[in-house]
Amino acid sequence: MLKKNVLIVDDHRIYPDCIATLFERAGWQPWVSRDISLAFDFLNTHHVHLLISDFKMPEMNGLEFVERVRESHPHLPTIFLSASTEEIDPNKVQMLGVHSVVDKLSLIKSSDLLSLIELAEEAVCDRFPQFSSSFPLSDNKKRMVVTDRVMRNYCSAVGALGFVPIP
Repeated sequence: MLKKNVLIVDDHRIYPDCIATLFERAGWQPWVSRDISLAFDFLNTHHVHLLISDFKMPEMNGLEFVERVRESHPHLPTIFLSASTEEIDPNKVQMLGVHSVVDKLSLIKSSDLLSLIELAEEAVCDRFPQFSSSFPLSDNKKRMVVTDRVMRNYCSAVGALGFVPIP
């Protein structure tokens, strides 16, 4: 069965691995790059269905990164994750065709990591209709609820986002 490929670009040492594990449990093939140059190389050599990018990175910000990505992948569904969404210009996000901007801290504190998977499914199915019937979220829902709880506690416990585990 065909898996959807997601590239997660984030310079944090732990957080992208948490997100990758969540996507893997949902039936996706996740790939993580902590370096923008390597992310560009990966995009040019692999078929990616979804790009998830941190907004604040050392080499360039997420908007600059996506602007460059759009040169060779103008319609790649994209989601921004950021701990500081107030710095993101919504007009530029819309101009670049970014599907969603998700606050990392709110995502984990909200007890709803599944919402990220749902956003991802929506973004990819809009662009790639052949996936609209594959891996329906409802088929994996029970397993994903457990994964959601485990991943939130794991990310919190290791200090990935700097707050205590969520009950």
